Amino acid sequence: MAIKTNGDLRICCHSSGSKSQGLFKNSQNQNINISKIKLEDVRNSDLVKEVRSSMLRNEPHEMCQRCDREQQFGLRSRREFENEKWKDQFSVEHAKKATTLEGTVDVELPLLQMDIRFGNLCNLSCRMCGPTDSTSWYSEFYSTKGDQCEDTGHLVRLRQVEGTKRIVPVVDPYQWHKDDDTFRQFDKFVPDLRDYYFAGGEPLLQPRHFELLEKIINAGLAHLVKIEYNTNLTVLPNEVIELWKHFKKVDVGVSLESQGQANEYIRAGSSWDKVAANIRKLDSSSDNVDCWPAVTMQIYNCLGVLDLIQWVYESKFKKFGQNPGSPFVKTHFLNHPESMCLRTLPLAIKKYVRQRHFEYFDQMKKIDRRFVNCEKRMNKNLDAMDGADQSHLFSNFIEKTKVMDRYRGQDFEKYLPELAQLFTSYRSHLDKG
Repeated sequence: MAIKTNGDLRICCHSSGSKSQGLFKNSQNQNINISKIKLEDVRNSDLVKEVRSSMLRNEPHEMCQRCDREQQFGLRSRREFENEKWKDQFSVEHAKKATTLEGTVDVELPLLQMDIRFGNLCNLSCRMCGPTDSTSWYSEFYSTKGDQCEDTGHLVRLRQVEGTKRIVPVVDPYQWHKDDDTFRQFDKFVPDLRDYYFAGGEPLLQPRHFELLEKIINAGLAHLVKIEYNTNLTVLPNEVIELWKHFKKVDVGVSLESQGQANEYIRAGSSWDKVAANIRKLDSSSDNVDCWPAVTMQIYNCLGVLDLIQWVYESKFKKFGQNPGSPFVKTHFLNHPESMCLRTLPLAIKKYVRQRHFEYFDQMKKIDRRFVNCEKRMNKNLDAMDGADQSHLFSNFIEKTKVMDRYRGQDFEKYLPELAQLFTSYRSHLDKG
């Protein structure tokens, strides 16, 4: 079960790109929200049963198209990751025995995993993000796009607080977790849950996240539980490091896009020095903590990701990015916003990007054989880049970049000079042609 920042329930975070967005619906086709229903009452909602039934028949479902597409290009999908993780505890055979042909399960069947996003509180305004996932986006969205943003089928209206410059929602759906009765719903599931995924917003800024960890510890269950994060790591409180020591396993994916000022440009509001210091602190944390750079592959970092890989390599961390199966970085391919997707690059620029990657890895493989596996992973992203032509959106990417630069007082050419020069050369070639 997955809970969005606004409290809407969905099957899986990767279902968001589908037409249904993986959302649980009631009989009136309205989104089911955690603040208005008991969690156990939605485990057999229509969409969930439909998806389970299609899985039992081994038929593709529209909700699962992102994993289908990623596997098509050789990328490791979330589905493959989860199937591998759960194969000994809840296999396909377990699922078949627990599920009717119509997709119904016994609601007393233990719920083992939950994806929880305690609102959209965040201190960064990353270029590929927006107000539904970050409060820091409110002012910019209000100033450049208007006072209404869409979030899973309904509009969130923004307003300026009288006498201030603060922009806030007129009705804030992202505060669902502050209701004590809603938060206490988790109590019923704590005894069985063995895996939690926390994202945001920024989970390490959310008080309810800390409260839930304490619930698990106080119940004497933490030694059985694995927790996973997607965090910007601009903050790393000593409190959370102490709490993590109680858990069976803690996986921390640190959202990074490049190194130094390029990362600060893409992930506005972050300080590279502060993040780097927190990475070193994380790297020396208890043995049950694993950690890595979690990179969103997109236009802005199609070259800068190589600088990040080099930084991780040269930093000689004990565990950060040192997993033998996926050395230095883990990636996921950005599909939305479409204008920032790698497929939006014109063919000539795609060829240059691939050549730069080839030259870098050709050199580094001679120094350290771990770069062989790293190259294989990165090449799969390049294959996905070449898998479709969305270059008609490239001008839209350029315009969006200019709008953000004007509002933020930044300059694309200063922060991403190699990419800027590449774009300039491409436009010059077009003009001559």
